[in-house]
Amino acid sequence: MVGQAETILRGIGGQTRAEIKGVERAGRKAAGISANAQDVPDRDLIASALDHIPNDDLPYDEWIKVGFALYAGLGPTGADLWESWSAQASKNDPAATADKWPSFATGRDITVRTLFWEAKKNGWERPKSARKRAPHHNPYEGMKRDWAAPGRPTIRVTAGDLPRVVGEGEMAMMNSRLPLYQRGSMVVRPASSAVTITDGRKINAPRLVVANRHHIAEAMTVAAHWERFDSRAMDWVSTDCPLRIADTYLAREGMWKLPVLTGIINAPTLRADGSLLDQPGYDTATGLLFDPQGVSFPTIPEFPDRHQAMAALGYLKRLIETFPFVGEADRSVALSGILTTAIRRSLPSAPLHGFNAPTAGSGKSLLVDIASMIVSGRPASVIAQGKTEEEMEKRLGAALIAGDPLISIDNCEIGLGGELLCQTLTQPMLKVRLLGKSLNIEVPSTAAVFATGNNLTVVGDMTRRAIRCTLDAGVERPELREFDRDPVATVADCRGDYVAAVLCILRAHHLAGRPQQTTPLGSFTEWSRWVRDALVWLGEADPCATMDSIRGADPKLEALTTVVEQWHKEAAAAVFSRAKAERDSHMAWVSRTAPLLAAQTGADPQATFAALDRFMREHLEHLSDTPVWTLRDAG
Repeated sequence: MVGQAETILRGIGGQTRAEIKGVERAGRKAAGISANAQDVPDRDLIASALDHIPNDDLPYDEWIKVGFALYAGLGPTGADLWESWSAQASKNDPAATADKWPSFATGRDITVRTLFWEAKKNGWERPKSARKRAPHHNPYEGMKRDWAAPGRPTIRVTAGDLPRVVGEGEMAMMNSRLPLYQRGSMVVRPASSAVTITDGRKINAPRLVVANRHHIAEAMTVAAHWERFDSRAMDWVSTDCPLRIADTYLAREGMWKLPVLTGIINAPTLRADGSLLDQPGYDTATGLLFDPQGVSFPTIPEFPDRHQAMAALGYLKRLIETFPFVGEADRSVALSGILTTAIRRSLPSAPLHGFNAPTAGSGKSLLVDIASMIVSGRPASVIAQGKTEEEMEKRLGAALIAGDPLISIDNCEIGLGGELLCQTLTQPMLKVRLLGKSLNIEVPSTAAVFATGNNLTVVGDMTRRAIRCTLDAGVERPELREFDRDPVATVADCRGDYVAAVLCILRAHHLAGRPQQTTPLGSFTEWSRWVRDALVWLGEADPCATMDSIRGADPKLEALTTVVEQWHKEAAAAVFSRAKAERDSHMAWVSRTAPLLAAQTGADPQATFAALDRFMREHLEHLSDTPVWTLRDAG
């Protein structure tokens, strides 16, 4: 009997409460209104939905259901819509229809949402123009934004207009003078970061940080007022710069309009043309950002002469007079290190300055700190050499990305070399890997590079890219010596005077026409003509005179020389046929030479004749003083 009753009730339009709620929920979604009771649809929206409900002689229950829904949405004011819709039926009685309308006020569990559901079943969709959101209070409206610059431009984000939006975002950043720059293939910003110095302490130093997508989005939000169109509210509303805009901007490498940053300097310097750069801020001619960090520097002589340069050089020499230099050329390397660091950003290349001693505590790192203190106002930050070339390249690459003015490779324990280090000294731009990512980025190479070590040696191609200062205190424990002053503290007290002395020397030499004193050093012509010749011009020893001792101490060269001499004994001829050697004496020669080669160079003892040939050809350039011969194919 219950089942029969349910069938009868459903036949006349009956529904359970759950089914009614389901219809109401579906109708609300169809109309695009919220569950909030205050979100009331307007008359136009209801009329639009009613037009999609056909009234071709509907059953009575369906007819009054529409009436209840319509009255729930409009109340008494909806009578005209009810009467016009009901008039569509052929059996409509206008008087009965009008009399029925007030009865809907008694209410049922039917709301206007049922009307939207019935309309949707007949193909109705809410018109976009009708999608209005009920106003609601924004608790942050009118909040003071201290970070927002007055008069910010408004940027509206619209689909299909990405180039315009990204371009306007960049212009807003530039007009706001935010500290963002392009450097190589990166967008960077200056920041204060912790660095390690010689004694292991951490100090804060200005460095460059690669700007990521989130920082660009924040910067663009600071620089402009961003809006997006809200189709429900039918109005433009405030928003943050979308991350996709920041991503697109960062992908515009080669199209950025940001100022190009060569590096940060913390003291006056000389431009490549010899002119003085002593005004704080960004220098468009060089791309240098001069941040004096609150320090006032004395006036640099505009037209110094040789006499003034001699006095300035004497001032620098008194600063380092307590160091146990082995010879005058070694002292020249120390002076060159100071001069080079002061103008390294204006030089296309500069050799590595090495500091060597037979025992620890001789003052190697102290000389690097002096150069760093004069130029930056803080001791030198250091990196470790590492056990492998790969470790060294990671640390060197990170320092280059950070834009450090001076890179000190501290306490080297093995021969110093490697492709990236060689390139850092001679190439103006490098490709280095960004730590933590499989991404190579392009960076300028404008850092002065130093290295320290007990019995410091450089290997391979580094022998022509380095000059070396040797210290020898002549005592077993040089660190126990006592001095009446600390040169680093002396620089800290009179830093401005030392900066002025350095620039006086280089400026005087420039004004004198940079008189050539030596044959320019290959790959370092500008450095040689300015820094090296300035020292020789003032009577100092040539710092490059130390390169012979570097070459003589190269363990790689010594190993190669030994191998070639052994090879010469085995071959017993200046020119011979590869085919004949392989046929007649290959096995005998390899059996005697390969073990020696393996012991001296780390090559594979089982290497073939061709591999040994290739190995020697790669290194013959280092053996100019060793008897060698030519291998040529038969015929």
